[in-house]
Amino acid sequence: VPRLEKFGYKRVYTTALLCSSSYLGYLIPPSVPAMIYCLLSGQSVAALFLATVFPGFVLAIGYGLLNYFMVDRYTFESSEKPELPTTFKESFRDVLHTGRVAIPALGCPVLILVGIYGGIFTPNEAGGIASVYCLLVGWFAYRELTNAKLKKALSGTIGTFGMTTLLLAGGTILTRFLTRQGVAQEVATFMLTLFENKYLILLMLNIFLLFLGMFLDGIPILILVVPLVLPLMQELDVNLVHLGAMMVVNVGIGVMTPPFAMSIFVGSRLAQVPAAELTKTMMPFLFLVSLPVLLLTTYVPALSCWLPEVLLGASVVGPW
Repeated sequence: VPRLEKFGYKRVYTTALLCSSSYLGYLIPPSVPAMIYCLLSGQSVAALFLATVFPGFVLAIGYGLLNYFMVDRYTFESSEKPELPTTFKESFRDVLHTGRVAIPALGCPVLILVGIYGGIFTPNEAGGIASVYCLLVGWFAYRELTNAKLKKALSGTIGTFGMTTLLLAGGTILTRFLTRQGVAQEVATFMLTLFENKYLILLMLNIFLLFLGMFLDGIPILILVVPLVLPLMQELDVNLVHLGAMMVVNVGIGVMTPPFAMSIFVGSRLAQVPAAELTKTMMPFLFLVSLPVLLLTTYVPALSCWLPEVLLGASVVGPW
C-alpha cells in the first residue's frame, strides 16, 4: 500500500482492492474451507480444489476489468514517484532478479499441487511436507527465520489449530445429534414444500449463507450448514462437488461483507484508513463482480465440475 501510494494510487482504493481480492485464497488451491467441506461431506479434496479454480479465475478477471474502469477516480499526482526501468533490458533484469528471489517461495504451492494431483501424497501429508519445506526455505534460502519468529508462528498455528479442532469436534457432535433427531430430513422436507423449484432453493441457500457471512467466519458456517443441507441437496440431485464450490465462494464473500468482515477490520488497521470509507470503496467489487460470480458458480455447474471431471474422471465428480 505505501509503495502504490508513492505511484499516485489512493491508499483507500489500494486497500479496498486488496481486501476484496483476499478470498481468492479460498478459491485457488490449496484451500482450508474446501478441505473442511470435504471432511464434512465425504467428497474428494482434489476434486473440490479443482472445482474452485475457474470461479477464482473469473473473479480475478472481473476484478481486473472493474479496476480498469474505476482506478482513474482514485489516483493523484505524486511528488515522490519512484524511478521505474525505462528500457526493455532494465525491465527484463528487474523481473529476472525478482523472479529469482521468489523461486524458493513459489516452490511451496508447486510442491503441494504436483504432489496431490500426481498421487505422490495425500492432502494431509502435503500440509506436513509443505511445513517442513517452508522451514527449510526460511532458514537456509532467505535466512530470515529466527527462533523468535518460529516461536511466534508456532504459537499462532497452535491457537488456530485448537480453535478449528474444537469447532470440528462440536460440529461432529451437533451433526450426529441432528441426524439422530431427523432435523436434516425435516429441513429438507420443509424446503421442498416451500419451494418446488431447485433453482429457487439454491438461491435461498445463497441468501442464507450470505446473511451468515455478515456475522460469522467461514469455517463455523460450513460446520453448521453443510450437515443440514446435504440431505436436501441429495434430494434435489445437486452434485456435491458443485455444491462445495458454491459454498466456498459464498463463505469467501463473507470475508468482505459488513458489518463483521475480517478483511475490512484487518485492512483498515494495517493501511490506517477509516473502516466506513474502506467499506464504501469495496462495495462495487462486491455487487458488480463477487455476487455475479457466485450466481455463475451456482447456476452453471460446468464452471466448477468440468475441470475435475476432465482431470480426475466422472466417477470421482459424479453426474452434474
